[in-house]
Amino acid sequence: MTQPLLPHERPLVSTVESGPGRRGYLGQDIKMAHWLWRMASGFIDYFLLGWIPANVLTAMGMYPGDAILIALGIVCINSGVIQGNTGQSIGKRLLGMKLMRSYVSPDIKIYALFPGILVGVLRVFLQVINASILCIGYFWPLVNMKYQTWTDLVCGTYVTRDRSVFLMSMAKPSKKLQKALRG
Repeated sequence: MTQPLLPHERPLVSTVESGPGRRGYLGQDIKMAHWLWRMASGFIDYFLLGWIPANVLTAMGMYPGDAILIALGIVCINSGVIQGNTGQSIGKRLLGMKLMRSYVSPDIKIYALFPGILVGVLRVFLQVINASILCIGYFWPLVNMKYQTWTDLVCGTYVTRDRSVFLMSMAKPSKKLQKALRG
């Protein structure tokens, strides 16, 4: 007997079947987010929501260690918890991107899932991997076919970009879409 999927594990509306004679990894209809879009999202999520608040709090007289902890908390909530549950941090939502993980079911269907809180928070702390060795991990998407950073490779995640994702995140989903998402 199978257990019901958690909200962040529900498949997207369309699934792509794999197997002989089928399309490649996750199909051709899924567009990976280019490096420039990912860097713009990172600028919003880490610089505007992390670095600037830490400096503003320090300038207002707060002890720098406390300001850094508050900024790290903001980043963990945005890029860890919220992005883990919805696939979108504030930066990704503004730019129409989603963080996903793939799952191959026993009936050989490939599902795209939201990563979950644990993977989301893990990705925040694994940014150290991307920053190590002259920040090469942040430039790795330029040579990777799925535009994955080193952190994405470790966590098994990838970032997709679709204008419809942006439009759907700004509007209430239709009843038909809500029903399809519930499974």
